[in-house]
Amino acid sequence: MVDKKIFFFCMTVCHHRTGEHIGKRCGVVLADRKEEAEQIAWEKYGNDVTCQLWVEEVTDDSYDFTVYRSEI
Repeated sequence: MVDKKIFFFCMTVCHHRTGEHIGKRCGVVLADRKEEAEQIAWEKYGNDVTCQLWVEEVTDDSYDFTVYRSEI
């Protein structure tokens, strides 16, 4: 785990019957590269009702995000 980078990930969670987007699953993984972080996130947290994975490296400059609840 020495010298691994921190990557933030987020993926959409869908209803298993309707496919409707019902939430987001977010977290962090440790990896050497972005591609490896994507693979780790899918293997650990993805399944047949998740999609739209995005991964970003958390840098020394910090990382900030806001989550809003919205009903459309």
